[in-house]
Amino acid sequence: MIQINGTEITQDAIAREMQYHPAETKEQAFHDAATALTIREVLRQQCVKEGLCEQMPEDPVQEEALIEQLLDSNIKLPTIDEQSCQRYYQQNQDKFCNSPLVEARHILLAAAPEDEAAIQAATERAEQLISELKKHPQQFESLAQQHSACTSKQQGGHLGQLSKGSTVAEFETVLFQAEAGLIEKPIVSRYGVHIVEVLHSEPAKQLPYEIVKEKISAYLQQNARQQAISHYLHWLLAQQEIKGFEWQ
Repeated sequence: MIQINGTEITQDAIAREMQYHPAETKEQAFHDAATALTIREVLRQQCVKEGLCEQMPEDPVQEEALIEQLLDSNIKLPTIDEQSCQRYYQQNQDKFCNSPLVEARHILLAAAPEDEAAIQAATERAEQLISELKKHPQQFESLAQQHSACTSKQQGGHLGQLSKGSTVAEFETVLFQAEAGLIEKPIVSRYGVHIVEVLHSEPAKQLPYEIVKEKISAYLQQNARQQAISHYLHWLLAQQEIKGFEWQ
């Protein structure tokens, strides 16, 4: 049981709160739930103490509005100016790139990933087809139509333009590192073994600052607010008489 200025938070209340705080261990979930309820009760009491209401409402929406009012009146946010945004952009340019694009076609030889014999057989067959394509590259579409287990065979194996995240990781890891042309080794994925030709690729491009500056400003504002709230909560909790809970 936790006591905050004489108000109790029971073990049952903490146990009910745990469902909203998934964690690797039960102990961590319990602590996270206890932390959330302790902070909530301290904020509730502070709302009354500062005269925002005579007593906290039972309606959670009204309660949340009062707590937001309390926070807004007690935290001060720094000004996020143009210089701050530009500095963040320069220091985090890798975050402001569009996805690279690859246009490719493939031939899929289906094989279950757990079937080692099938994977081996499909890999050997893929190597044979790759050798054939090196000699007769114009046969890719016809070989896809004959051998591919993917519905793309109806388009000669064409997959169109692919961006990162649009296909399975084991496939795109190789795909986005390959140069244009026939990839000389088969790619094994959860779907089987692929023979792949990269038709065209476009590297990731840096987005201009003007396009992302509003996003940067909003992020920095939100980050500053979270830090200010954290500092305020640490200060506020230190003013309370709390038993049965240790703030971390």
